[in-house]
Amino acid sequence: MAIWVDQINLADVFHSRALTFKQRRNIVVERIKASDWYRWNGADFRRTIAKLAKTRTPEAFDVV
Repeated sequence: MAIWVDQINLADVFHSRALTFKQRRNIVVERIKASDWYRWNGADFRRTIAKLAKTRTPEAFDVV
């Protein structure tokens, strides 16, 4: 079982019914980019986050 040193709390984002998909997506991407996890990872990880930022639907977000 993996043990993560760093965590990004996203529970509030996914439990809020007041947020649109675009708002949720943007908050998730912002929090990831603000994390040490983002800074420590390389180009492949950054490209994945860039792809997340461009998704237009929850279904597309889920498969990035």
